[in-house]
Amino acid sequence: MNELSIRESYRKIIPDLEKWGSIVDTKLIEVIKASDFEINDIKINPKYRIKSENSFISKVFYRDKNYSDFLIDVEDKVGTRLVVLKSDQVEFVSDLLLSNNSEWQIKETKRLNSGTYTDPKQFDYQSIHLVVWPDKDYGFETKNLEVLTCEVQVRSLLQHAFAEVSHDSTYKGPYKNDHEIIRRLAKSAALMEATDDYFCEIFDMLTDTERIYSAFLKNLREGYNSISDMPVANVDTVLADKLFELVSVDEIKNIELDEFLVKHGDDIELLITDDSHYIFKQPIILLLCYLVIYDSKRIKDQFPFSEDILRTIFRKLGQSYEDF
Repeated sequence: MNELSIRESYRKIIPDLEKWGSIVDTKLIEVIKASDFEINDIKINPKYRIKSENSFISKVFYRDKNYSDFLIDVEDKVGTRLVVLKSDQVEFVSDLLLSNNSEWQIKETKRLNSGTYTDPKQFDYQSIHLVVWPDKDYGFETKNLEVLTCEVQVRSLLQHAFAEVSHDSTYKGPYKNDHEIIRRLAKSAALMEATDDYFCEIFDMLTDTERIYSAFLKNLREGYNSISDMPVANVDTVLADKLFELVSVDEIKNIELDEFLVKHGDDIELLITDDSHYIFKQPIILLLCYLVIYDSKRIKDQFPFSEDILRTIFRKLGQSYEDF
């Protein structure tokens, strides 16, 4: 077949490709939301794009691919991507999509593990590529659903940043034989991979409930919810961190929260029903009350917020603000 006839064949299915791309974007988010994956960790939502006619022709005729059926074999006629927060989420999300084969026909076409580059000039950096095509008719004009393939790339945020520089500008661009650029790109790939490892370790530490401040904040939330008519699910960590700056790790370890609540829980319960200040609706108020009772001078000298808040707490807890 010549270029003109192939262009015409491709042009005919573009409306169906547009429709399928939109369906895929919607289904990707639906699958994620139906799982236990944190939807807020999707940092760039899918947004499909259609391969242009010229790009399609270039791939068919000028890439030494020897396609037997060009409309089926060129699988990235539609492309979309999911960009997640961390690299260790890439495989999880990809496996999640692969397991949902009731939504589509799906296969994996590329999975790179760390450090397994076979070509030192190749820096695709570990994103996973999947290909999906419809398993039922959504009102398409074409009856051969196999031609409606969409490539789904799953990347981390750092992988995406690297790919935007390397893949589009360098690896596929006019500079891939410029050894100085390639050398610097290789250095940046190594640095980003190391940074990614550190980021993953940091996120693991942040979610480790055994770490002292995480464990104490969990105890504060549970203690607060035990005396409040309006339990708190999400903690304002910025507010909590501000007050954690006032106490040391050793002090946190020595706070017997259960005993404190048994002794002062009734007064604190009255305090948290006061709607005058947002901080009264946050579990960190328990630590603030503890400091007001057991270290009044220090909290008065170092309190980072409005004096009016502190005066209210002193009064509700039966403490004299002026004595300190």
